[in-house]
Amino acid sequence: MIQNMAYARRPGDRNTARSGLKTLASHAILTGRGDMEQAGRSLYRLIEPKSVFDDDVLCGRDSIPQPMAQEESLPQALAELKAQDSATTSGVLEVSLYPNPAKDGFTVSFNQPLQEDLLLILTDMYGRRKAIHALNAGTMSFYLNTADVPSGLYGCSIQSNRQVIAFNKVVITH
Repeated sequence: MIQNMAYARRPGDRNTARSGLKTLASHAILTGRGDMEQAGRSLYRLIEPKSVFDDDVLCGRDSIPQPMAQEESLPQALAELKAQDSATTSGVLEVSLYPNPAKDGFTVSFNQPLQEDLLLILTDMYGRRKAIHALNAGTMSFYLNTADVPSGLYGCSIQSNRQVIAFNKVVITH
């Protein structure tokens, strides 16, 4: 691929460089996670400024982002995605955590009463469990005392049958 980009220095051979960059970006998106995936998306955005990224498509074999049709605009496409998202998430449990950063404790609240018994698990960045609490059906909020938990960045997950329903990061400072 580097050879393709080296040939692009000759006048009139930009398509070779563009093709090489698209290949590199596609590979980063398909095989990467986190920073590598974002770098691939950024590279694609430089090559094709009107590209739209659909994660369902990106996870498949035909994962090259397509330019938007001329009559579509980015705000319109985003509004359509948001409308689809809100239609599919009605009735979904939403979790909020406050205050964040927390000092001696924080409250976890839900947008609706819990339909089943769940677990709240606080883990450090190494995955070690620091606190586990049962949340009964019907619960709307829960206060977790963190006075005995060292300062740091933690993950707070809500789980049902070992499946994570919600996850939030929380900073604990003392």
